[in-house]
Amino acid sequence: MRGITHILIALVFLLFFKVSMLFNAVFIIFTLLPDIDSSNSIIGRRLYPISKLIEFLFGHRGIFHGILIPLTVSIILLLLGLKLIAIAAFLGYLLHLLVDAMTISGVNIFGVRIKGFIKTDGIIEFVIDIILLIIIVLEFYII
Repeated sequence: MRGITHILIALVFLLFFKVSMLFNAVFIIFTLLPDIDSSNSIIGRRLYPISKLIEFLFGHRGIFHGILIPLTVSIILLLLGLKLIAIAAFLGYLLHLLVDAMTISGVNIFGVRIKGFIKTDGIIEFVIDIILLIIIVLEFYII
């Protein structure tokens, strides 16, 4: 999925959980973080030299699109006593993986390729984006 779709899904997800601004920020950042393995992604363009190296070494949807990195980061954050940040980071990262699992390219989880039916940047993703935007607008301006 495109970065904007990940952001919109994260925002809709956060509509249901009233936590702190810090939680929300960490959640959204970690929703984008797996795509650091693509120099063309939203986060990859902002961290270009690093993302290009990661993309070269691991490829897109390689190790950064698995469960090992969010587990490791969350455990480190928990050991540092940052429980809420650890939860936000893990859930944001996991949401990214779940959304990417709905695409034709899919993701590898524990060595198993999980694929969906949505073409990245295709018409279905565009429709999803429109629906998510409508939900957000309704939440903030009407309800």
